Amino acid sequence: MTGQEKSEKRVRRRTADDNIVYKILGFLLIALLLVVTVKYSIITIPAGQSGVLWQRFFKGTRLDRFYDEGIHLIFPWDKMHIYNCRLQTVKEKVTALTSKGLPIDIEIAIYFRLDKDYLPQLHKNIGPRYTEVIVRPMTTAIIRSITGQLTAEEVFSSQKEFTNRLNLVANIDFTENFMALENVYLVRISLPQAITEAIENKLVEKEHIAQKTFAVESEKQEKLRKEIESKGIAIYNQTVAKSLSPDILTWHGIEATRKMALSDNAKTIIVGSGKEGLPVILNSK
Repeated sequence: MTGQEKSEKRVRRRTADDNIVYKILGFLLIALLLVVTVKYSIITIPAGQSGVLWQRFFKGTRLDRFYDEGIHLIFPWDKMHIYNCRLQTVKEKVTALTSKGLPIDIEIAIYFRLDKDYLPQLHKNIGPRYTEVIVRPMTTAIIRSITGQLTAEEVFSSQKEFTNRLNLVANIDFTENFMALENVYLVRISLPQAITEAIENKLVEKEHIAQKTFAVESEKQEKLRKEIESKGIAIYNQTVAKSLSPDILTWHGIEATRKMALSDNAKTIIVGSGKEGLPVILNSK
C-alpha cells in the first residue's frame, strides 16, 4: 500500500469519526430540545387551581381566558402562572382607634377565594402576592375605618352589627379587586381592662333597670286586669239582680226541693213560715 493510499484511508477514517461525533451531538441537541419542550411547553395544572398565560410575542398576559386544571400545551418561550382558586384563610390582628381615640385590638379571620373569571386581570394588575399587596392592607383599612366611626361601647356591645358592617364593606372592596369574599369572622376584641370593666358594669346596670321596668309594667298590667275583672263582676251582678223576681226565686226553690225529695237519701224537710217560706231539707244521717 502506497503512502498516498494510507493517507486517504486516514482521511476517510477521520471523516467517519467526525460523522459519528456530529450524529451524537445532533442526538444530544434533539434530546435537550425535547426536554426543554416537555418542561416548558407541557403544563400540568393541579386540582383546585387555574392558570394565566403570559405570551412573550403576543402582547403579554392573555386577558380573554383562564386555564383550568389539567394538561395544557404552550410555546416554550411563553409562561403559565398558576393560582390557587380554593378557599383561602387569612388571619389579621389590627390595633384601631375608636371615635373617641381609644385603642382597640381586633383579631379577624378572612375567608375568600379568587374569582377565576377575573384571574387574568388579577395577575396583570396585582400579581401572585395578592395576599400581601391587597388582602391584608385592605382589610386593615376597612377595620380602622369602621372602628373610627364607633365608640368602644358600641364595638364591644354590638359585635354582631360590627361584623355585619365589616362584611358589607369588605365584600365590595374584594369584588373590585377580582376576589370573592366568603366571610369575615370576628375572632376577638380586646379593650383596656378598665374600659372593659366599666362597659360590663354599665351593661349589668342596664339589665337591672330593664328587669325593674318589666316588673313595674307587669304590676300595672295586673292592676288593670283586676280593675276590668271587678267591673265585669259588678255589671254581671247588676244584670242578674234585675232579672230576679220573687216568683222566679220561689219556682227555683220548689224545683230544688222536688229534686232532693226524689233522691234515695233519708232526709228531713222543714218548710219555712209565711207565704214565701221555702222548705229546708236536712239529711238525717
